[in-house]
Amino acid sequence: MSDGRSRKSGSKYKRLREEREEKEKEVIKKTAKLETFFTSAKLKTELDITPIPTILTMTSPLSPNSIPTSSIPSVIQSDIDISTSSKSPEIIDDLTISKDPSKWVLNDTTLDYLLSKDIDQNIPKDFSVTRTYYSSINGYRSLTKLAFERQLKNGQRVFRKYLCYSSSKKALFCIPCRLFGVGNSKFGSDGYVDWNNVHSGLTSHENSPEHIQSSTIFINRSKLKNRIDLGLQLQIQNEMDYWRNVLQRVVAIVKKLGSRGLAFRGKNEQFGSNKNGNFMMCLELISEFDPFLSNHIATYGNPGQGKTSYLSSTICEEFISLIAKKVFNVIIDEINHSKYFSIVVDSTPDISHIDELSFVVRYVKREIQENTPAEVERFLKFIPNVGHKAKDMLDVVISTLEEFGLNLQDCRGQSYDTAANMAGCYSGLKTRIQNLNPLAIYVPCAGHSLNLVGTSAVESINEAAFFFDYLEDMYVFFVNSTYRWELMKDKLKPGQNVVKRASGTRWSCRHNACSAFINSWKEFMETLKDIENNTSEKPTNRRKAAGLKNNLSKFESVFMAVFWTSLLERFDKTSKMLQSASANLEDVVDLYKSLIGYVCEIRTDEMFQQFIEEAKKTKQEEYEWDQKRHRVRPLVCDELEQDKSRENEIVLGGKKKLQVIYFAVLDKIRQQLEMKHSGYASIYEKFNFLINIDNESISTDDIVRGAERLQQFYEIDIDENTFTQECIHFKMYIHNTIEKKQPGQSLFTFIRNQELEEIFPNVSIALRIFSCVAVTNCSAERSFSCLKRIKTFLRSSIGENRLNSLALLCIEAELVSKIHFNDIIEEFASIKSRRKIF
Repeated sequence: MSDGRSRKSGSKYKRLREEREEKEKEVIKKTAKLETFFTSAKLKTELDITPIPTILTMTSPLSPNSIPTSSIPSVIQSDIDISTSSKSPEIIDDLTISKDPSKWVLNDTTLDYLLSKDIDQNIPKDFSVTRTYYSSINGYRSLTKLAFERQLKNGQRVFRKYLCYSSSKKALFCIPCRLFGVGNSKFGSDGYVDWNNVHSGLTSHENSPEHIQSSTIFINRSKLKNRIDLGLQLQIQNEMDYWRNVLQRVVAIVKKLGSRGLAFRGKNEQFGSNKNGNFMMCLELISEFDPFLSNHIATYGNPGQGKTSYLSSTICEEFISLIAKKVFNVIIDEINHSKYFSIVVDSTPDISHIDELSFVVRYVKREIQENTPAEVERFLKFIPNVGHKAKDMLDVVISTLEEFGLNLQDCRGQSYDTAANMAGCYSGLKTRIQNLNPLAIYVPCAGHSLNLVGTSAVESINEAAFFFDYLEDMYVFFVNSTYRWELMKDKLKPGQNVVKRASGTRWSCRHNACSAFINSWKEFMETLKDIENNTSEKPTNRRKAAGLKNNLSKFESVFMAVFWTSLLERFDKTSKMLQSASANLEDVVDLYKSLIGYVCEIRTDEMFQQFIEEAKKTKQEEYEWDQKRHRVRPLVCDELEQDKSRENEIVLGGKKKLQVIYFAVLDKIRQQLEMKHSGYASIYEKFNFLINIDNESISTDDIVRGAERLQQFYEIDIDENTFTQECIHFKMYIHNTIEKKQPGQSLFTFIRNQELEEIFPNVSIALRIFSCVAVTNCSAERSFSCLKRIKTFLRSSIGENRLNSLALLCIEAELVSKIHFNDIIEEFASIKSRRKIF
């Protein structure tokens, strides 16, 4: 039904809308633009201009001291052309004040900025640019550095801080007279250029009333109490101090939690909740003893979205990224300063089944503190899902080095495990890198090699392999039942250890298993016997206990435990030394050589008997092999006609057979150690003469031959004309100097501490290369421990950027602790500042 009103057609509605839009466009054309209300400016393009630093003005609408954006001064210079800027004509963020005093635009903004900063005097490095010819003396004169100093009557020199050099006019200006000049002095207007009378002119100017009056005004205006905007400045300063104090506490908590690898966030972000995470828990803990933070949380705590408190998880994540970036930049700067480096890579799956490749770099530190090694190994990042093919790993290594700005040609070492994809001589990662850079020496991981020595010795002797299998079976038997574990613990006496695992990756676990077994053998056997005789136990468990007791209660097992405990203790101590980040080729060669000597020393009948006597303290000497029936060897056809063919047969008794096993294990270990040692010694031989140059047994001929070989190998790094003579000179210096090298101190540390790098530059380069060569990939494996602490079951969905930031904070906690609060806060303020300059 119709309501009686007339309806417009669609075309009429369209025509009315177009007429309305036309009227609006006419009104807009007649309205003045925003840019007409501001003075046009010309953007400066000189290279000698300094940007105005961003002021920290973090304000909150809830703060009583909130500062509006318009209250912050901006720079307006009449000679800046906005049209030349790439930014919008209405808003310019990067206007600057020139360092050149002749280009200062004198207004309140310029004066406030210059008075709040230390003005650069622009002292030229090359004074020849001011050279001027004077006909009165028929010669040339130029400005000198002495003009910036004033000599008093007593001979004392005072620096003239009021002078400033103008590079555009090549003239001297007086800063107070330039800013507050009340006269017509050239030092304040056009600049002083009379270099023939510069000293007398400066003396006359210093004593002039104009200079004294201008200096007085300059000093008074520099003091806050004499400023016109005293109230505003105090308000700004109070606001800055307030939020800076808040952020100092936030940064401190982020540094501590990050360096420990702890989680930050919880289920919620509410103060007072017991599920708000470690970050807010630390804030609450500090607030109990800090009235300032307590008042801040009471005022700004739980503000809700859109409110400023700087206590949220977003701010926390930003600080994590900033601190990690700071640490990363420090590492990259140190690597670039050192020039030479080695790479270490290794991979492991994380909790999310993502294969993470750890990238570690070894180099020499810039500053070497007393009693600290010069070498350092730094973690850089985790790289996900690289794959295990050598080609894929090579691509990742090259792209990562390019990302960090590092040159592969400066790489002087690489260390991985001995897997085929890493150490393959034809297509392994080390071969592919050496094809690109032959000087990147590959050193197999010394820790892995030592583990392989023990593994090879055990697997080649059945009795040794059975012994470790029995230890592992006993551990599994007890650990799979809390009841059996408690029975075993109740039997132990104070100071005795529980049963240990014997099949871990590191051979130190085997040492712990053997040591715990021999020290608590009697208690373990009693526990197994009680389980065997316990009728309430399952028959399967009783049979397992009986089998373990029979195998481990033999004298042969006790002897093996005594022997392996002693041998593996040496392996364990050596392995821990090799795992140090400061270990170098010299340490590896010496430690392997010492192990070879130790194995040779204990391979005697006397040492075998000594181990027998030690085992007899635990178990009576009786051999199972003597109790078994001797198996008669079947005669072959040729022996049937000889009636006395069995008279010359040798039948080994239990003790003799045990001695054969003892010698076989030691022979296998020695063979493997010598093979590994020869590989490391061949690399170390290049530097042997230089590392032992302080040894009097090394002759000059040995030094000459060694220096020539080393220079030929590193011909792009070491000067062939001076290296040999430097080595001979260095030997004489070492023998004749009063400051002797400390025991355990490396030669490179000695040269760096004695500041001898300028005298022996090529020797320093050779020692730096030697020090930066990585010999283990233990640092990469240690990063896996940090990975398992950071990326847990509850944090399995963490992103790669956050994972790398947290890992860097945790692994490089030493560098994190040296970062100052102010550096992080200033960088955070420069990002968060909302100031706009028109």
